[in-house]
Amino acid sequence: MNIELQCCALFILLTIIVMFHREKKLDLMNRKLFLRAVYACFACLVFDIASVVLINISTITGTGDLITKIICKLYIMLLGLQGYYAYLYVSTNLLPRDKGWAKIAWIKRDI
Repeated sequence: MNIELQCCALFILLTIIVMFHREKKLDLMNRKLFLRAVYACFACLVFDIASVVLINISTITGTGDLITKIICKLYIMLLGLQGYYAYLYVSTNLLPRDKGWAKIAWIKRDI
């Protein structure tokens, strides 16, 4: 079982979560989206470790095939969710909030 890297990432992520919750909080959209992305990453890491452990156990013993399939499917779904929340967090930082750039591009096309 090669889960050493995932366990180290889980420890670092737990450290980030603890540090993030101990600081003073401002109710900003970026903070909420960052927390959602971190929690999705945490859940994805937990299910990654669980899937590796269950695959190893089911290979050795030959039992628990249904539970292993369910955990592996949930892990794949959480990968997509993690990517979605990461995209939301990054896009709110990169794109302007008023979307005026889209209106300007539309007007210039008509001229």
